[in-house]
Amino acid sequence: WHSFLREDIDDPNPGSEIPASQWFSEGNGGEYRKSFHGYPKGMAQLIDSPTAFQIEPMQIDTKNRYYNGTDFKAGILPACSAAPPNATYSGLLECPCATRIEKNITVTYSTATQGVCSTEIHNFKECVEAASNVGLTNIASSSEISDANYPSGCYSMTLNNGSTSVYYNT
Repeated sequence: WHSFLREDIDDPNPGSEIPASQWFSEGNGGEYRKSFHGYPKGMAQLIDSPTAFQIEPMQIDTKNRYYNGTDFKAGILPACSAAPPNATYSGLLECPCATRIEKNITVTYSTATQGVCSTEIHNFKECVEAASNVGLTNIASSSEISDANYPSGCYSMTLNNGSTSVYYNT
């Protein structure tokens, strides 16, 4: 960390061992590789009575070194770039939250007659989808309930007439 000497600034706490200024550099470029950007349990970077905070955004160089025109042409892009052909911006700048990027998330559900299922179901809508996904047919009803007398989470019951009722118990 970098710090000003306390005598160089107007420090209201000159005897403190906690720095009065701090340089945080947590954007090392390894975000795609899921590099850790935090501190171990019980550790922190402290600043004594901060009065200002300055953010410097990370800059991504997208210049195509093989093109010398006045308009923009993207350089080398990863295969997963979702930028359209001839885009006026680099696909490296795509926000992963963009609605143009299609995300297909596949979840495998299973059933259990006792214990806990291997895949957690988080809400009523997912419960109904999971029931269909595991092959339950003839689903006559689905309900969200809150009843301590029944299993928590997603479960189903086959009725005497052969139909199935699906429940999500909160």
